[in-house]
Amino acid sequence: MSKPNLLFVFSDQHRWCDLGCYGNPVVKSPRLDAFAAKALRFEHCISNSPLCVPARGSMLTGLLPMKHRAAANDLPIDTEVESIAHLFAQAGYRTGYIGKWHLAGVPRIRAVPRGKGRLGFEEWKVSSVAHGHSNSAYFDENDVCHPIEGYEPIKHTDLAIEFIERNRERPWALCLSWGPPHDPYHDVPDEYKELYAEVDIPLRPNVPERIDAGRNAVLSREQIAHNLRGYYAHITALDEQFGRLLDALERTGQLRNTIIVYTSDHGDMHGSQGYMNKQLPYEESVKVPLVIFWDG
Repeated sequence: MSKPNLLFVFSDQHRWCDLGCYGNPVVKSPRLDAFAAKALRFEHCISNSPLCVPARGSMLTGLLPMKHRAAANDLPIDTEVESIAHLFAQAGYRTGYIGKWHLAGVPRIRAVPRGKGRLGFEEWKVSSVAHGHSNSAYFDENDVCHPIEGYEPIKHTDLAIEFIERNRERPWALCLSWGPPHDPYHDVPDEYKELYAEVDIPLRPNVPERIDAGRNAVLSREQIAHNLRGYYAHITALDEQFGRLLDALERTGQLRNTIIVYTSDHGDMHGSQGYMNKQLPYEESVKVPLVIFWDG
């Protein structure tokens, strides 16, 4: 058998309890659930730093945030560190990174020039960190900006499928980083929002009547349920894109020799313990899905 490919797919702010395969009775995630049924599903995957930038730096380097230096949002990563891309390249792999990067500091909306700032990734289709999921853009290997019309994860998945099809003759390692289900929760195509419009959304039992949303803002349980409708819509949209990736691997004869990983950088409180967002030592913030598959 030739060296296995690696498809490492991770979303932003997807807590572990919001997939069908992790026991959520409402969220619609049929492709990920079917994938998990034949894969290894981890029950206790913990983000060692539940915030976008430090968590991403640690996933790519294996270092704790104080070692890779991107210890808070908008702090740039130390470009001298060794990453997973360096190691795969040394082993003869074609490497690629597609989607949200968030490791180059500020300003957030700019190209990451060719060189050490890309941590060794060769193919490069990286979006800005604007936290909007529609009508964004990505920069390619030559720092050319390409507008994205419509829902960003669809285009990122298109680019990933092109990578998979183009590199089938050699081993490859691809990181695909989706921006959702991070807020804005309702910046998702209507077809997915409609799936949850009339659904009763149960909240976790540790969500109180009043939730601190920061800056003296207070949310109700009804507002949390409203947010979750959009959050679940994003997850269902990503589930469909994940299915497209699996279909591309099968169509190109690469499914049996590709290690496939799905995870996230951190979770989302969604009102649990009376809080929003992440950065807190509660499982809604630190616990993420982790599902790994390799045939046989």
